[in-house]
Amino acid sequence: MYEQFFIIFALVILGFFLGRREIMDESTNAGINKMIMRFIVPCMFVYKIGSLEMTGETMREFFLTVAVFTVILFAGGLYAHIYGKIRKFPRENANVAEFCMVLPNNAFMGFPVASTFFGEFGLLMMAATNAAMNIYMFSYGVILMDRESGLNAEGGGTDESDKTEGGGKKGGQHSLFEHTVRIIKHLMNPMMASLVVALLICGLGIRLPSAVNELLGQISGLCTPLAMLYVGSTLSRGRLLEVLKSSVVIESGLNKIIIMPLMAWLIVAFLPLTPIAKAMCVLAASMPTAAMTSMLAGDYRQDVKLAGMILLVSTALSAASMLGFIQLINIYII
Repeated sequence: MYEQFFIIFALVILGFFLGRREIMDESTNAGINKMIMRFIVPCMFVYKIGSLEMTGETMREFFLTVAVFTVILFAGGLYAHIYGKIRKFPRENANVAEFCMVLPNNAFMGFPVASTFFGEFGLLMMAATNAAMNIYMFSYGVILMDRESGLNAEGGGTDESDKTEGGGKKGGQHSLFEHTVRIIKHLMNPMMASLVVALLICGLGIRLPSAVNELLGQISGLCTPLAMLYVGSTLSRGRLLEVLKSSVVIESGLNKIIIMPLMAWLIVAFLPLTPIAKAMCVLAASMPTAAMTSMLAGDYRQDVKLAGMILLVSTALSAASMLGFIQLINIYII
């Protein structure tokens, strides 16, 4: 366990160093991001989830985890809204802060971490939490991003964001049709398609040729090192001193990596889930803010700078908190 902790930390630190040295520059990071999400993760799904023995109980656990984590996210959204009101977050960017406090990076960081520490079944349950995240993001999330859309916060939408991908209207207003197009477009991606393929392979008991399986295994092995190097490189470009000056950023980041997983733990403790499913709900909630928050903030002419700063601080702090939750999960849940 501790050797795996060390490897994760070492890869992040190495990525930070490579980013500072510009060995991993922005174009390199963009390529790594696309390669992981569009190629390596799909291969890992087919290789690891496809090798599981899928039973009716396993499938039931998958969909139950989707439902439970959806509830956790909506409960987190309610908490974030109340917290923002109590703390009197500025009206023009409170919605971005609330969104960042809830939405987890349970794909880019969640998949390699779940696979490393909890194996194939852990990866399957983490994929279930990612499906729940998409439900939350493209239901309440887009409504939240449309809130106060007439305000143009400093550091928010740029000239490019005026031209929203789905044909968004000026001021960030989007029609029901545009919301529907966005949901369909997001769900039709290699990662979700490969999850369906992997579930079909294990559900139907299909056995891939050994050479193909070996190839997929080799590709899957790239996921954790590349993802952690990317995280470290991304952190190297942040201005931490600027981040530390904003109480909204610090409070949102701390709520994301501490309060959200504790809330998830409290909810799953009383539900009839397997220990691994409970563990993945807590672990997914402990992940830092997802990069999609910045993308949606720009698309809806919201405060992109604030979203990026919360993403930075939550990712930096999660290096310790996330591994702490993994240790607690192994002691008290599994």
